[in-house]
Amino acid sequence: MTLRPFNAPGARLALRSKRASQLFQGVRGESEVILDISRLLSRSFHPSPTGIDRVEYVYARELLERMPDRLAFAAVHPAGGYYGRLDKSAVRQFLAFTTAKWRNAGVVPAGEGKAAVIRHMFATRPRPVPRARAPRVYLQVSPHHLDDHAQVGAILRAEGAKFITLVHDVIPLSHPEFARPQGAEEHLRRVRTIDSFASGIIGNSQATIDALEPHMRHGLDGRAVRVAHFGADAPDIFGAKDEDVPDRPYFVYISTIEPRKNLVRLVEAYRLSGSRRALVIAGEDGPAASACQGARHDRAGLRAGVGLLYTLRSDDLSV
Repeated sequence: MTLRPFNAPGARLALRSKRASQLFQGVRGESEVILDISRLLSRSFHPSPTGIDRVEYVYARELLERMPDRLAFAAVHPAGGYYGRLDKSAVRQFLAFTTAKWRNAGVVPAGEGKAAVIRHMFATRPRPVPRARAPRVYLQVSPHHLDDHAQVGAILRAEGAKFITLVHDVIPLSHPEFARPQGAEEHLRRVRTIDSFASGIIGNSQATIDALEPHMRHGLDGRAVRVAHFGADAPDIFGAKDEDVPDRPYFVYISTIEPRKNLVRLVEAYRLSGSRRALVIAGEDGPAASACQGARHDRAGLRAGVGLLYTLRSDDLSV
């Protein structure tokens, strides 16, 4: 049985009772960066990652490489919902464990894997928030707990930090018909939190920023807004080998397989394009995946010269 994240009754009171830190102003390059990895911790018992999991992982790995002396980690911990700082060496070990887990999904016995997760949960238990003595930036690149306006406000108060967040999309608001039940209401709460607190916003595309702006009551003026496109790692980042992919140039689409990802239209557009490149769709089944079976398994039309469709498991991906 997978252990689920839970909130202890006193978690909110503990956060609200933390002493407020002073908000210092500074110049570029001198602020302490506090990366929130709540999402990664909350997904510890899952054998393979979602796209957002991968993004948070890469931010943690890259910031450790680029600014180790200025970087700190924090989280709303899944075991109790308490917020606090995390031991950096424990986070390093947790990231190494996460890499190995994703690379070897399905190989490690379930009981052994859960025991390892519990050890990492204990090692990354929340620690006290130190008093701010210099400028701080609180960076969150997942939507985890953004729907809780009061909690985010209390975190920023305790840290004495400016808030920067990465927005992945606003699809639940712009296209609620593709959202999960209550998805639009939950996403609107996240946007309200961003609107209230964010000093800076990162978008994964200009289209995402453009789609977000109409939902921001206070607009984007006065905030630092940047576009940071997602990239791809070297083929061996997770140790995947011998992937069943074409030996010629190809398009790749990484996603869970579910109706809201609009895969049926993607495959139809690909067919109509007449492209000589193959189309690789990589991902695991999501909610109501059966509705996408035509996109995944209609091989006949693809064999007829339109292209070749591959479906890969997440643990076989090398991006």
